[in-house]
Amino acid sequence: MGFFSRDKTEPLEELRKALDQQPRDLRLLMEMGALLRQRGEREGSVDHYLQAAQLQWEAGHANKASAVARLALQVAPGRVDAHEMLARCLEASNQIEDLRAQLRALLSLYRGSGHHDDATRVADRLAALGPSR
Repeated sequence: MGFFSRDKTEPLEELRKALDQQPRDLRLLMEMGALLRQRGEREGSVDHYLQAAQLQWEAGHANKASAVARLALQVAPGRVDAHEMLARCLEASNQIEDLRAQLRALLSLYRGSGHHDDATRVADRLAALGPSR
């Protein structure tokens, strides 16, 4: 990771201080996500990756946001917010078959957790896509 100085300062603290100063810095968010992932802090890692994905999304980079959302899902496959972010990115970039698969995964998560209204919303989105190729 390129951000850390060569002294013995704790990398996590150094990154936290930098993010306090620049909370929308994409590189810092990605480095924090990676560091937390290495430390086994999955939820914090995913939170930072999703913040980075949101920044990419806001900048109009749906494909880059999609890649970061996929990274978040590697860390925590059950995080609904990561699945939602990925679905939004896939829809924006017109990747319909991947979107279909993502919506199916979301549907399963929502049904499994008893979120029937959300499951219905996702099922409607899936149906609106029409039949698969």
